[in-house]
Amino acid sequence: MQQKIDIAIDYGSVLEQSHADGILIIGELEGDEEALNILMSQHHYVVGVSDRIGPRGFPGVYTDSMAGTYLVMEHLWTLGHRNIMWVADPRLQDSNLHAEVYQHFLVEHDAADHIRVVQTARSFQASRDTGLNLFTELKVKQRPTAIFATTDVMAIGLLQAAFQARIHVPEGISIVGYDDLDIAAFTIPLLTTVRQSGFGMGQVAANLLLDMIEQERDGFEAEDVVLTPTLVVRQSTQALQ
Repeated sequence: MQQKIDIAIDYGSVLEQSHADGILIIGELEGDEEALNILMSQHHYVVGVSDRIGPRGFPGVYTDSMAGTYLVMEHLWTLGHRNIMWVADPRLQDSNLHAEVYQHFLVEHDAADHIRVVQTARSFQASRDTGLNLFTELKVKQRPTAIFATTDVMAIGLLQAAFQARIHVPEGISIVGYDDLDIAAFTIPLLTTVRQSGFGMGQVAANLLLDMIEQERDGFEAEDVVLTPTLVVRQSTQALQ
């Protein structure tokens, strides 16, 4: 705990010495809420850009994870998929939101028996290894017809696992990612995913920070900006045969 607090103090000291007017936090700052509160106490103008799931003492710019998950589930359901597996990293900030929508959607559509969650780390290798184990252990009748991965990195690992297991995507299984990384448009097959523009989020966050500085509004006076994600349909999903 003390180490995390010291990290926040160190960040604050560096920024103080640089005479920064404002701070943009990209992703999750190392440390917990207490560490972030210490940083906030030292600087009035702070804006975060992350996948966080709710309000903090400073405004943030992030996409609506619940809406993004619903887009994926509706897409797969419309294609005829009922046996949909969710592959998640529980350490991600918005994993609980993804899980909530995934489970609620299947329950609402009378498919609660198909709820299956597999946890893995958000790396190419970890998700590939998880996919290989999954495809090896499950018989064809038990195998999901579609997989929703919490990130593109995990989805690409699963694509590699399917290739090594000689399972054709999307004929044998549909795979969807989340983030729309640049590489998603160059995988084989091209990855269907949810787009949350990092460039756009950064632009909105920078404008918000500049407005706070010019209007002398601190973090408690500025509101979060929640952007709407979009589904990018490519080649890794198709209608169930």
